[in-house]
Amino acid sequence: MNSKTDLETKAGTAHKSPPLSVLAIVYLLLFVAAQVANNLMTSGAQNQNPYNPIEQLQTYYTQSTDGMRISGFFVFASMMPLGLFTATVVSRLLFHRVEAAGVHIAFFGGMAASVFIGLSGLSGWALSQPGVATDVGAMRVAQLLGFATGGFAHIAALGLLMAGVSVPCLFAGLTPKWVAWLGLILAAICELSVLSVVFPQLSVLLPVARLTSFIWLIVVGFTLPKHRRDFSRPHLAVRTVQDRTSPTAA
Repeated sequence: MNSKTDLETKAGTAHKSPPLSVLAIVYLLLFVAAQVANNLMTSGAQNQNPYNPIEQLQTYYTQSTDGMRISGFFVFASMMPLGLFTATVVSRLLFHRVEAAGVHIAFFGGMAASVFIGLSGLSGWALSQPGVATDVGAMRVAQLLGFATGGFAHIAALGLLMAGVSVPCLFAGLTPKWVAWLGLILAAICELSVLSVVFPQLSVLLPVARLTSFIWLIVVGFTLPKHRRDFSRPHLAVRTVQDRTSPTAA
């Protein structure tokens, strides 16, 4: 094969995109930063449980404005790498010529998860503003909105992202099978956690789904190939054969 064909083949089979693994890690680091800020600058996350007495919640939020503002900033900022991850992973699946509906399900789920986590961060910021926490009605609405959007709404949408990516990867063999199966299992846990809307006892599934999803996103970032397989570009394969059989080939 001549050098010109080599360069064309390499350039044509590489997906031009931000590194998926870096986006997933940045998303994780921003979430960790939000938790660290919350734990260091407030009296503890356990006091944010929406099922606690309203008087206890109001005392907590009126005394934790700085922590809520900083934590809300990091939560809101995590929306951006998650949205970029979604756009990139969907673009890469399309690059691999995956035409299944799962690609579009993943896009919907990932973008919805990004918006929900952003709304959760903004709710935390709203709680830190003067006059909000001191008003019981305003405090309760902002607190429940932050919990709902950052909890079961975000997790349910994230489950659609994982399922939408895992099914095409499983059938097309784009990632190791265990990665795809893990994504499907975690997606099921995510969707099951939605039942916490009706049965609060199932809220324990929310942190499990959230923490394991970080691991899965990072693993997918490292394992989903950036280069297209040779057989998916038949016109290049034909040209390669012609170059090898040509008497003028280098």
